[in-house]
Amino acid sequence: MVANNRKRDDEDSRFDKIDSVYVAQMGSSVVLKGEVPTEKISAQLVDTARGVSGASDLQSDRVSIA
Repeated sequence: MVANNRKRDDEDSRFDKIDSVYVAQMGSSVVLKGEVPTEKISAQLVDTARGVSGASDLQSDRVSIA
């Protein structure tokens, strides 16, 4: 048997060290809230969330920069 070491499609290694952001999909809405260290990371999270399959709305107004 060979172990499958591939990451799931919905995981992004750029965000592995961020544990202070809540991400949820409720129907067609993706919700982000919490704290990130930089504006760049915030923008990357938003871009990633916009690419979620089935999502047509993004709520990211509760993400703050540390």
